[in-house]
Amino acid sequence: MSRANILGCSELATAEVKLPSGKTAIVRELTAGERGEVLRLFRETKNIAEIHARIVVMSVQDADGKPSFKEGDTAAILKLPGRVVQPIAERALAVADSSSPGRP
Repeated sequence: MSRANILGCSELATAEVKLPSGKTAIVRELTAGERGEVLRLFRETKNIAEIHARIVVMSVQDADGKPSFKEGDTAAILKLPGRVVQPIAERALAVADSSSPGRP
């Protein structure tokens, strides 16, 4: 595969996550750089709540594909119930695997 073909694979998969309120959030898969940041956070802090909050900031978007959160929103997300944050973070990590050919 050529460089152009690989770099042309830039579309990020998305999925919906049902929230405890009955509403849904749209998440997108993480970029390679974002996944690297998650791995770095895990090595440095091992604080899963902080990692989940960062994933929420990175992955939640509105219906137009625009980010719903800003970098400074992590502290506010850390104050939300875990039952809200954890499913969003887990789905964002899973969406890339579930959208790959040959994956369930």
